[in-house]
Amino acid sequence: MKKIIYIPILLFILTIISYGAEKEFRPQIEKVITSQFNAFKEKNLSLAYSYASPEIKRQYPSAEIFGKMVKNGYSDIWNSKSHTFEGLKLKGEMAFQMVTVISSNNTINNYLYTLYNYNGDWVIAGVMRYRSDSMGV
Repeated sequence: MKKIIYIPILLFILTIISYGAEKEFRPQIEKVITSQFNAFKEKNLSLAYSYASPEIKRQYPSAEIFGKMVKNGYSDIWNSKSHTFEGLKLKGEMAFQMVTVISSNNTINNYLYTLYNYNGDWVIAGVMRYRSDSMGV
């Protein structure tokens, strides 16, 4: 009987701890993503590339190759008009940030950014488009 009582209390405590971590890291994570968006707007490929994880940098070994991939595969991010942050979840050392992007031609797309802390800085490890009605973080 005591185990049943402790499980809800433990889950409640873990939820509070998780919320505190999300609240603590939210500004840093949003700053990294916004800074990369701004670098794309300025066509500053070196700066945009600096926010990518080591794994992304191995896959795209130069800022120019990385920029070409973003321009061709994520044109609404490359030419974004604005973006908003919708939800953040932390899972261990990983962060999952939902971002709504309005492109220069006013299309709206939703993306899930995956980040992790690398040597004290958050880096972007992946970006995936999703439909808002099918994703719950």
